[in-house]
Amino acid sequence: MAGYLPSESKAYLLSLLATQGRYVGLAVDIDSTLGPNIILANITEPATPGYGRAGVTWGAPVTDLSGTVSISNSADVNFPVVTADLDPCTYAFVTDAASGTNGRVYYVWTLTEPVTTLAGKPTKAPAGGLIIE
Repeated sequence: MAGYLPSESKAYLLSLLATQGRYVGLAVDIDSTLGPNIILANITEPATPGYGRAGVTWGAPVTDLSGTVSISNSADVNFPVVTADLDPCTYAFVTDAASGTNGRVYYVWTLTEPVTTLAGKPTKAPAGGLIIE
């Protein structure tokens, strides 16, 4: 039996996600055989010196004119400056872990263009650039 999630319920669930998913990471690969069962241990983050996950602050859920409920980052997400050229990253993800493989993965984006950054240059996601629907 098919069902649906009312907008008010989705907004509530996104609010909960926003309180738990406090870090954003970049990934060069994710084990796609797991489908939606991705865990941190199956995410390959850049081995680039200086890389680390970045803290994120989420805005309140909003509903657009078509009824789509979403949240987005309310401030720039600034990653640590790498000391060598960043390995090309084709994914980004939200987690509750600042580092390591103990934690939950709450959301994964497949990036339309790989993120690459030269040594000594900042990597950031602008405010409103990370959207979860």
